[in-house]
Amino acid sequence: MRIGILTFHRAVNYGAALQAYSLLRYLSRQCHDVVLIDYYPREDEKDYDIFRSMISLKNVLYNFLVFPYSIKIRRKKQRFFHFIQEYTVLTRRYYHYEELCSETFDLDAVITGSDQVFNPVSDDNIKTYYLAFVSDEVRRISYAPSFGMNTFTDDLGTKIKPYLTKFHSINCREQNGADYIAKITETDCPVVIDPVFLTSQKDWNLFVGTETTDDGYIFVYDLNGRDRLISLANRLKEKTGLPIKCISTKKYFTKKYDVDELILDAGPIEFIQSIAKANYVLTDSFHGMSFALIYRKKFIACNALKHASGRLSSLLMLLKLQYRLVSLEDYMNTDISVIDTPMDYDELLNEYIDKSKGVLDKSLS
Repeated sequence: MRIGILTFHRAVNYGAALQAYSLLRYLSRQCHDVVLIDYYPREDEKDYDIFRSMISLKNVLYNFLVFPYSIKIRRKKQRFFHFIQEYTVLTRRYYHYEELCSETFDLDAVITGSDQVFNPVSDDNIKTYYLAFVSDEVRRISYAPSFGMNTFTDDLGTKIKPYLTKFHSINCREQNGADYIAKITETDCPVVIDPVFLTSQKDWNLFVGTETTDDGYIFVYDLNGRDRLISLANRLKEKTGLPIKCISTKKYFTKKYDVDELILDAGPIEFIQSIAKANYVLTDSFHGMSFALIYRKKFIACNALKHASGRLSSLLMLLKLQYRLVSLEDYMNTDISVIDTPMDYDELLNEYIDKSKGVLDKSLS
């Protein structure tokens, strides 16, 4: 079957790039002919510009603060670009929704997802990622899309229902999103696992290499946690004596970041390597937590943003690991020793992966 995937594969975001790669890889290994639809508007690309236009004093100050880190940030962007170019298959690039509408795709199915493709940030976003441009002769399928939020309105349901009812098969990554879709479409909507889990640890290891870290370290992936997350990591450092390595999404720093190694130029491959070789993982990122699970690392998942908590809690509840999710609002009272609590989730995780593969395979049969 000829399949197109529509997702946020060009985002300078570890989860976005790695889930796109993993879904394409899984489908290709199922003997499908798979391609990423390279939809990447200019305005989305501008979101990842290192410097801002000098139209305000605020932007001038921002550029001044970013400048010392610009070489590393540029290297990070280059590594993302190389990863997508080297390890995926792309169509030509599309800059506008209208281009998608006028294109005659030689495809049997289009899959939207994973990532927050169902996040209704704009009408164009809805039309694009809810596959309004796809002809009725082509199967519309979702795989593990996320709304990226915890609350839903009737107005949103009215807006997206006409698109969802045209899907051949639909599922969702989080339970609250699945319940919402089931309510507005009056059909079953299974919860499926994120695409990064469709690739085994053994296969992810192709990016890791054989070099080992003798002394070990605590790895922190800081998405939004900032000082609170770093403070939690330093409590673990006091307990274990291990140094802290941190990948942060911050672009500049006005004060010292209290870690032993701050990594600002990591691409997707370096991200995987950092988790694979760590002793402990602390993160407020869904995909940071996901790779900690894939590599069976001792970890704590931190809820830094209330509206994003569903992404973390939904998966942890399925694996009966919800006790590993802590709120950074009360980080000073977090019992850091929970990170050493033994885990036994292999059977549940493998069952969830097999079920999700079955849902995906059935949608294409």
